[in-house]
Amino acid sequence: ASAPPSAAARASGIGGGEDGCGGARVGGLCASRRVAPFLAASSLSLGFGSGIAYKFLPLYCMQSLELTPIATHAIIALMQLTATALNLLIRRLARTTGPIGAAFLFMLVANAALALVCLSADLPVPTPAIAIAIGVRGAFMNSIGGITGAVLNDHISSEHRGKWATLQSLSKTTWSGSAFIGGALIDAVGYERTFLWPLAFHTLGMCLLLPILRSVPSEPRRRRQEEVAPLNLPATAGAGDQGCDGRAGCRASNLAV
Repeated sequence: ASAPPSAAARASGIGGGEDGCGGARVGGLCASRRVAPFLAASSLSLGFGSGIAYKFLPLYCMQSLELTPIATHAIIALMQLTATALNLLIRRLARTTGPIGAAFLFMLVANAALALVCLSADLPVPTPAIAIAIGVRGAFMNSIGGITGAVLNDHISSEHRGKWATLQSLSKTTWSGSAFIGGALIDAVGYERTFLWPLAFHTLGMCLLLPILRSVPSEPRRRRQEEVAPLNLPATAGAGDQGCDGRAGCRASNLAV
């Protein structure tokens, strides 16, 4: 019978454990099993928050910032083009920080930009700065969907993908439903105060990534783990007959015999 994986192999998440854990353990729980629930909850929070304000951004630009329709839609067009370019940047960043870490940093930038828009209710923030902050917030937030969606699919088995697809549909529904709430809030407290609610939900979505921040390693780190994993396997029966204690050098000498 084959021996159980070594402690190092279990810690690296390669080879799994007796309970089928395919990732490192965080707080005694299998990290790979935590990824999908936390990532889905983060996506739900982001979607709800975006729905409160996103549909009203053109009205905010034209009514509060007094921008022309051409300038307003130029901001939106540049935001989408920048988001496309940032899709490439976030993948390069993920090679160093891991995909969850890259998404977290992009959310941090987006939330900082949205906070500047919220502060304009009480501080004399120049209109160009607000317009730039709106574009930065939208570009960075819109560029994380591809990488987080790929991570989510990697951590969902094929037989359960239908359930998660239903949850993603629910996220889109809440995005539209929260727009109704956003309209009511704008009528009651104004645009800038209403934007505090998306900021709160986006911050929650960002914080939900913290428990899984290190659960999905970067590509170079994952390759190193896969290369090291065979060295952590226990010695074979033949090696044990020759007095091998499981060290890499001992196994190498036994293979040469």
